[in-house]
Amino acid sequence: MNSRNDARCWESSDLYLVAALRCRGHELLDIRQGARRATFILKDSPGLQEDVRAYFTRKLHLEALAYAASIKDTKAAIFNT
Repeated sequence: MNSRNDARCWESSDLYLVAALRCRGHELLDIRQGARRATFILKDSPGLQEDVRAYFTRKLHLEALAYAASIKDTKAAIFNT
């Protein structure tokens, strides 16, 4: 993963949320490994907070196969950093 540079960042340790956000086109900048969990660092971009709210209120619509692929890619990114 790329370093954060000086971009405004948003962090989460929720794999499935991050996979959904990546599916919506939000950029994953880095992954910080902890002892028991990873923290995903995304570029804070327009629409990010709206997509997070839509995810938690079950109003975020994603193509099922694209979401499944994003989950796999996000999991793989944890082990490849």
